[in-house]
Amino acid sequence: MKKMREAVKAPLLMLVIYILLAASSSLTWLWGKDEQTAFASAMVLQILIFVLPTLFYCKLTGLSLTKKLSLRMFAPGKAVLIIGLLGVMLFGSLTVSLLWSTVVGVVADGSVSASSAADSITSMNPVYVILTFCIVPAACEEFVFRGVMLSEYVSYGPCAAIIITSVLFAMAHFSFDELPARIFCGVVLAASVYMVKSLYASVILHLANNIMSVYLLPYIKRVVLQPRGVLFSVFIVTTLFLAFAVVVFREAEGVYFEYAYDPDFEASGMSGKAPGKKNSAVSAFFSPTLIICVLFFVIAALV
Repeated sequence: MKKMREAVKAPLLMLVIYILLAASSSLTWLWGKDEQTAFASAMVLQILIFVLPTLFYCKLTGLSLTKKLSLRMFAPGKAVLIIGLLGVMLFGSLTVSLLWSTVVGVVADGSVSASSAADSITSMNPVYVILTFCIVPAACEEFVFRGVMLSEYVSYGPCAAIIITSVLFAMAHFSFDELPARIFCGVVLAASVYMVKSLYASVILHLANNIMSVYLLPYIKRVVLQPRGVLFSVFIVTTLFLAFAVVVFREAEGVYFEYAYDPDFEASGMSGKAPGKKNSAVSAFFSPTLIICVLFFVIAALV
């Protein structure tokens, strides 16, 4: 397996994770009768589904986690950039959701589901909720998608790596309705690793976004996902998204100016160097194993 191209072997890991995720939906007997057992089971299941297959994949392929993963803490000066990226991800994904809801005509249903989600969350123990729905998913998913998968696709160029890993991340949630917003979030998370040169940046972003999605976003959707006010809501949310985007572009300009004088930036594999003919982006996008992953997502989402 070590001699296989990354574009062929990396989707195999995702296919295993997809199968485990689909199978886990039938394991209702794990949840037990009390809240503590249910949350503990959910956390353990996430680790078993995401982390264990990925570690096994790294062992089979000889992938060095210490060399490939950007496991170094970012400088405090990157905090403004990360806050800007968080605003871009939150309001950008909400804008995409609003536009997508308008296109597919599910605005009213989204309002009802957001309301019921908010009511159910507030009745749960916040410690269990944050651990199960925020911290564990952020750590596990970032390790897989922005850690291992992004490092595997980096030889095909930054654009291909960001797009493919973002699509794979979005498909792991098995939802057509949430697919565009999930892809957008994946793009921002992957871009954060490139800009900050640290996996911890995407983990923090993912964690913060999860917390706000659990406790804040349902109430926002309850207000904005109304048939009569969608266009105005899209305008307000898009304006906030653009405001944070300006902050990100301003901070990113300074960051990359700093990297221009960093001798380790070229060696990190994240300098945006064009891929060779052997590892062309086209071959990555049309990998047979990647196509199988897409087909599995379509079937699982429909079922």
